[in-house]
Amino acid sequence: MKFSGNISIDQKMAVANARLALAQQIETRIEGLDKTFSNRTDANEETTVGATFSSVSKQLTKQTLNGSRVIKADVVEIGGKDYFCALTTLSPALTKTLFKDLVKESKKQINPQDEQFLYQEFKAFKAEKDLEKEIARLTN
Repeated sequence: MKFSGNISIDQKMAVANARLALAQQIETRIEGLDKTFSNRTDANEETTVGATFSSVSKQLTKQTLNGSRVIKADVVEIGGKDYFCALTTLSPALTKTLFKDLVKESKKQINPQDEQFLYQEFKAFKAEKDLEKEIARLTN
């Protein structure tokens, strides 16, 4: 988030945004509605055709982040402007617990070797998404 000069407020906002981004990576429910309306009118040997399309969606995130913590916060320069950034993460133990819960919810049987591989992939994916969201937030 753009640095305002007030570290107290900027830090609270940056941490709140970082925790939201973290929660969205764990679980986001999306509702969407697409509407299409088409019409055709024939009169006096003339045909008129019309169509409209609209799309609406909303994303809801509800996730408890017990043990989330800020591991780094700083003012950084990006594109010649100062931004206050906060990196928020779950502890390694909680990340492992979250992964096990996700595997359990999937109701899939996974052998221990594959589970370890998937866990490493999960951590890498989570870190990549954290970075992408932070970059997108800072550059928009």
